[in-house]
Amino acid sequence: MRLVVPGLVLVVVGVAVACSSPQSSGTGGAGTSSSVAGTGGSSVAGVGGGTGAGGADPTVAECATCLDAECAAEKAACGADCYAIQACLDSVCFNLSATGASDEGACQVYCQSLSPNGKAAHLAYVNCANGQPEALPGVPTCGTPGDAGGCTCQPPCAAYSYDYDQCVAAQNAGACQSARAVCLASSDCTAYQTCASGCTTLAACQACAATAGGAAGEKLYQAYQLCLDTTCLAQGWLPHF
Repeated sequence: MRLVVPGLVLVVVGVAVACSSPQSSGTGGAGTSSSVAGTGGSSVAGVGGGTGAGGADPTVAECATCLDAECAAEKAACGADCYAIQACLDSVCFNLSATGASDEGACQVYCQSLSPNGKAAHLAYVNCANGQPEALPGVPTCGTPGDAGGCTCQPPCAAYSYDYDQCVAAQNAGACQSARAVCLASSDCTAYQTCASGCTTLAACQACAATAGGAAGEKLYQAYQLCLDTTCLAQGWLPHF
């Protein structure tokens, strides 16, 4: 998904899966901070995603450590409003990104408008994670916090979406298990996700939450996405090559 912000490129969220789906899916991407257009984004986990512990591959933990070091300042600056923007993107805009809808940018601006104080921090964190260069001969793995331009976290990170999927699986079995279970147990939440998974305009996506039940479902689904985002945001923004 492309975030339409004058003077900035942000590669935002990808595809959400329906509650009955056993996996997360999406398209990774790369962007720069110099223009309005970008492509790709993070996979958005449906609440029906797998519950395996994930992270058995030791490089998964190494990837998280590398990203935490390289994007330490950006992560520290990403407070509640910053994460709220990502959770909104992941719970309202995801199908517009998946379908390349013309309202995709408008939905991104809508999410920013709900949490304007988090906009700059969100852009900075996403662009840090997404700015890892392709591992080519002579490009070392980042070894110290803040290494810029001459190193990469790919490796130890794999190209998107491997590390993100592992992070989501671990969160589904751990810290986000409760939020996921609450959504799965709520007909409002599962109905909201089904509706949002099929909307093709911003108005239609917003209409998914227009009723009392829809609003309640959106709140529960967004709470689940927020839980995932607080741990998996950076992995969700790794580029693919």
